Amino acid sequence: NTYLDVIEKDLAKNKGKGYIGHITGNHDIPRLAYRRTKEELKCALTFLFTMPGVPFVYYGDEIGMDYIEGLKSKEGSYTRTGSRTPMQWDGTKNHGFSLSNTPYLPTDDRDGAPTVENEKDDPSSILNFVKGLISYHRENPALYAEADFEVKVAGYPVAYVRQSGDKKVFVAINPSSRSFEIEAPNAKKTVFIQNAVITGNTLKMDAASFAVIEF
Repeated sequence: NTYLDVIEKDLAKNKGKGYIGHITGNHDIPRLAYRRTKEELKCALTFLFTMPGVPFVYYGDEIGMDYIEGLKSKEGSYTRTGSRTPMQWDGTKNHGFSLSNTPYLPTDDRDGAPTVENEKDDPSSILNFVKGLISYHRENPALYAEADFEVKVAGYPVAYVRQSGDKKVFVAINPSSRSFEIEAPNAKKTVFIQNAVITGNTLKMDAASFAVIEF
């Protein structure tokens, strides 16, 4: 609950003065995808794009680029080097970022490393999920930076309502490995859902689940 307490205090303090920025990461910390499954990553991204404030996506996080362990320090980057590797566009040399035989930093050479090319036509990919979140965030005033924010359930899962005028969105996110059952409003439209089932006013949430509904 500490995080939500801080957010609510900051929202009150900054109202009318500016916006809170929610970021997926930066060059100084392990990437968002590090040690997370695809389903867990989608939970985190859903949270980022539905909270009040302005969402920022660190390059590569929109395809689920991973933190690379064990890279040599470059100009004092030390363990942070693994979060600074080049963008992975395709399956060509250096993942399409450079034709150099001695790039400043290597790209991820592990099997299954994500690329834009591999994800762009996959409807279940992180890239297309992020595109969907961006589109919905842009089109729905209830998710704008200054829209109202009300916490309904704190902890695991977390559930909150975003509202602007008659536009209302209920968001519930369970990033844990446990299952929960919480109360939810009657859905007019289910926008995003993963590992969860809505029955009337009941939302059953399995591990790594979320639901974004309009009501």
